Amino acid sequence: MHAGPRRPILGGNLIGGESVQRQPWSQSRFAGIFGSAEGGRRYTEQHAAWARKAGAVFAWRLRELERSPRRMLDVGSGSGDMAVVLAAEFPDARITGLDLSEHMVAIARERVAAAGLSERVSFTQGDAARLPFEDGAFDTVVSQDTLHLLDDPLPMLTECWRVLAPDGALVLRSVRRSWLGLLDPIFRTGYSAQELIGLAERAGLKGARVIGSLMYLMLEWTGGA
Repeated sequence: MHAGPRRPILGGNLIGGESVQRQPWSQSRFAGIFGSAEGGRRYTEQHAAWARKAGAVFAWRLRELERSPRRMLDVGSGSGDMAVVLAAEFPDARITGLDLSEHMVAIARERVAAAGLSERVSFTQGDAARLPFEDGAFDTVVSQDTLHLLDDPLPMLTECWRVLAPDGALVLRSVRRSWLGLLDPIFRTGYSAQELIGLAERAGLKGARVIGSLMYLMLEWTGGA
C-alpha cells in the first residue's frame, strides 16, 4: 500500500495570486544558484529530503490518475532525488531527466548510481524550451519547480506537449504566486492558476486543469480519456 500526501494539498483556493506582482526569477536573489558545482551541491544538501517528498507527491498523483508510467520524462530534474523515488515507485518505468545545469546533471548521475538505478534512470543536459526528444517519446511528463524559473514558460509547455504521447499524462508542479511573496520572495516568482491555464491552452493542452494549495499549483493534462 502506498501512502500519499493528505488530500488537503489539493484543496486550496485557486484565486488570489493576481494581486501580487510577479518578480521574474532572473531578477530575484535566487538567480544563479545552479551556476556552479559548489552551488549545486549546496542546493542538493539543503533540498534532497524535500525532493524525495516531491517524488512521493507525484507518485501518488499519477496513481490517482490511474497511470503506470513506462517512459517518463522529468523536466528540470535537479539533483535526481525525485527521479530516484519515482523509479522505486514505478519499477517498470524508464526515466529520463533533463536539466539546464551541467552541474546538476553530474550530481543527479552520481546519486542515481549510488541508488543502483543507472540502468533505468538517465540524465541529459538540455533546455526545456528545446527538448532533444522525438514527438510522442514519453507516456508521462513530470516537472517539479521549473515553471517559475522561466520568465516565459510557454515554450516549455509547448515542448512538453510535443514529446508527450497522445494518451499520455502531464503533471507539472511549481511555486504559486500569492501573498506569501510579501513574506518570502520565492512566492513572487510563480504564476497564478489562471495564468497557467491560459498558457496550457496556448501550448495545445486543451482541457488542462490546475489543482493546488497556498504554496503550490499542479498543472495536469491527461489523454486517452
